[in-house]
Amino acid sequence: MMIEDAIAQRVLAATPIVALIGDAFTWGARLPALPALQASIVADTRPERFGGPVLLRETIVQFDAWADDAAVGRALREAVIAALTPAAVVGEIAFRRGFVVAIRASGLLTREERAIDPELSRQSIDIKFWHLVQ
Repeated sequence: MMIEDAIAQRVLAATPIVALIGDAFTWGARLPALPALQASIVADTRPERFGGPVLLRETIVQFDAWADDAAVGRALREAVIAALTPAAVVGEIAFRRGFVVAIRASGLLTREERAIDPELSRQSIDIKFWHLVQ
């Protein structure tokens, strides 16, 4: 199992997230439906020692919580943090506690996005996952 699959399972198993977005979760491309959650890997280190690879890996994932209302965007942001930072085991991937590295609010919207929908909200959350493949 890949980390993307394990994170997707965690997202879609989290009732507070699903209550806000249904199944509107994707890796990579932004979904046209709102609210939605988009994820992308920012960094995925594969450390090595003289004896070979280190089993504990660090992966930073950026989650973009898109909504047509700022309050819904903030609620989705907090639901993502609450659901994905606790330790968990999904398939053969054991997640240690996740750490919120950064939160960025709607200031990252492009001029075109604001022109199309002035109420558009984007909450970006970077979470650092320490994980082991068992």
